[in-house]
Amino acid sequence: MNRHDIAKWVTSSSSISVARNVHVMKAYLSTDFLDVHLERQPGDMKPMGVMLSEQLGRELYTIGITAFEGSKGLAIADQRSAISPAPVGSLEADIHALGKQYAFLDLHTCPPFTARMPKFASVRISDPSRVYDGLFFIDRMQPATRISS
Repeated sequence: MNRHDIAKWVTSSSSISVARNVHVMKAYLSTDFLDVHLERQPGDMKPMGVMLSEQLGRELYTIGITAFEGSKGLAIADQRSAISPAPVGSLEADIHALGKQYAFLDLHTCPPFTARMPKFASVRISDPSRVYDGLFFIDRMQPATRISS
């Protein structure tokens, strides 16, 4: 299935597609995964979110994920990496201080702010509303878990 098939399928049905931050963002990503660009730079990767945004325009609603702390990893690998606690004064630290385990922000209604994603330790996105439409906050993120059949 290519991106055009995906766009046709999404527009012909009510559905939600879920993917990691990097895949759904409406911005380009450097090959070292450390920089996010609204305008394509030489060598940048073009995530699915950019492609679907070109096809669907305003019909596409993307949701990014951020966390206060925890760990991350793939369900298909045993490798895990820590997500250090967010720094004081960050969006993630402010929501954590409210005692919220989960929170959702519709970025169309929020003033600009900075969030640490898609790589929690190395990338911060100022004004995530230019990259995502919504933001899901998880206080303590845990790695994906393989479901045995």
